[in-house]
Amino acid sequence: MSLIAAVLIIVSACMHALWNFASKRSNPSLAFFFLTTISAALLVSPLLVVYRAVLPRIPLSVWGLVAATGVAQAVYFSGLAGAYRRGDISLAYPLARALPVLLVAAISFLLGRGAEIGRLGLAGMVLVTAGCVILPLPHFRTLRLRDYLDTVYLMAFVAAVGTTGYTLIDDHALRQLRTAADLPLSNTEITLLFIALQTTSTA
Repeated sequence: MSLIAAVLIIVSACMHALWNFASKRSNPSLAFFFLTTISAALLVSPLLVVYRAVLPRIPLSVWGLVAATGVAQAVYFSGLAGAYRRGDISLAYPLARALPVLLVAAISFLLGRGAEIGRLGLAGMVLVTAGCVILPLPHFRTLRLRDYLDTVYLMAFVAAVGTTGYTLIDDHALRQLRTAADLPLSNTEITLLFIALQTTSTA
């Protein structure tokens, strides 16, 4: 992993955590998420200027994926806003972020890409599943269906579906961009360009 990639991951994780805490402390509505998305789009918009020369060279199929990831992001924000309004962030956020791990893995197996997930990855998925199951329990000794019959879990699942959607779409789009012969960019530059495209499509 390059230094730039490592820095981007760390910065992204910190901003993501702060953004979620801020959204929960304020009014967790779609309007709030829309405003934050607009702000993010403005923040990364200079990248579109930097790479403006290659925009016409982007395959048409990738533009379709960019539009699709915007829809998936909207589903994610809708579910997350609903979950935050109905439950505590300590419950809603882990479910919304952990369930996509399982969903992405399951769909990857269905698409014939299960070989990319090793034994360590499978072990991690088992731990994530266990965590999702025990998280709502008031006590470890209790396991009752009614503990899960709450709208916060439904909305967290909607958010997880959105996350799964844009994760798979983004992966497919990046694979296409990295194999496009007309793009004289490094993998890091392609990733930065796609971040700008994805953020703009969500806004």
